[in-house]
Amino acid sequence: MICFDEALKIVLDSVQPTERIELPLLNALGLVAAEEVESAERIPPFDNSAMDGYAVRAQDTAGASKDRPAELKVILNLPAGKHTDRTVGPGEAIRIMTGAPIPAGADTVVQVELTERLSDGAVKILQEHEKNKNIRMAGEDIFIGQKVLTAGEEITPAKLGLLASIGRANLRVYRRPRVAILATGDELVNPGEPLAPGKIRNSNSYTMIAQTRICGAEPAYLGIARDTKEDVRDHIQDGMSADVILTSGGVSVGDYDYVKDAFQELGVEFRFTKVAIKPGMPTVFGLWRGKLVFGLPGNPVSSMVIFEEFVRPALLKMMGKCKLRRPLIEAVLEGDVKKNPERMHLVRGIVRREADGYRVSTTGPQGSGILLSMDHANGIMMLPKGIQLKKGDRVKVQLITLPEVD
Repeated sequence: MICFDEALKIVLDSVQPTERIELPLLNALGLVAAEEVESAERIPPFDNSAMDGYAVRAQDTAGASKDRPAELKVILNLPAGKHTDRTVGPGEAIRIMTGAPIPAGADTVVQVELTERLSDGAVKILQEHEKNKNIRMAGEDIFIGQKVLTAGEEITPAKLGLLASIGRANLRVYRRPRVAILATGDELVNPGEPLAPGKIRNSNSYTMIAQTRICGAEPAYLGIARDTKEDVRDHIQDGMSADVILTSGGVSVGDYDYVKDAFQELGVEFRFTKVAIKPGMPTVFGLWRGKLVFGLPGNPVSSMVIFEEFVRPALLKMMGKCKLRRPLIEAVLEGDVKKNPERMHLVRGIVRREADGYRVSTTGPQGSGILLSMDHANGIMMLPKGIQLKKGDRVKVQLITLPEVD
């Protein structure tokens, strides 16, 4: 049996990035760039108006005020998306909309609020304006040759918009890993099916599929394998084309726990079969022809916690991401916690932020089958082995979601 840190290192050291593929830009959201991008265009591409108003010559507004306005002749209306070859001459103005190109001859824009339109096609300018006022210059946001994306960066909505703004339609990224997901056990029935005596609902497949999708990977559901070695082996074999094989249940030492036997028959090379943690001690990890193989415990909480601590970081690393773990904070414990001194405990907690720092309490009973404890938790307390903890102690907490501020 190995410790948590050693197990995580073994998993992450086994990960290889997925191959690089080219995708349409919209399909790249949430993935990691596998190329550097420099802009071949200027943003904005031309000098344009930052206001609705009038494009004029700055010298024609000299000394203008409400009491002594400058009066100019309006020669044209210029909306965004249109261009004109007309030149603004002395004593002239062009009515211009936000985003429209600055016409030749004009060197400033007077916002409409500082003007007064006259009925005879003229406009009064009520304030003097210096050159380049209310003008967005070509290339002031992005210049030609400017680096806008570095390989290894995650594609966020802002990055997506930025790439679109410079005309990129496709992008090379690391492919989403494919994760084959299998539940095992004669006792399992799917939602919507009759719940006969002795049966329980198959919730693990739903949580694992959801957790996989949130990571950005692609789940492939293999169904439920019944408690025979042959059925477990055949179902696992069906998922061997995926990048990661993920099972739940059947990894302990019961008479009908066949997952490890099936893995062994298929040629999986085990890296570890037990971890000194609670929940999740009977976690199995190995490799099959370079693919990652995880055998998660069958209890719903154990399955979710082990996915969070081992599978999620592996999937993120496969996709080329750098931040593999949740944020880790210190919080003051609000009650005593009883724990096995021989194992590290991963305790579901409710974290809140106060003026003097973070505080954390347990979600209540910590049984491995109490799925409500995961639903209520916004953090997981990482409690080391060999230490008994009491109210007021400071503990490390991995944040699942950001806590509210009291």
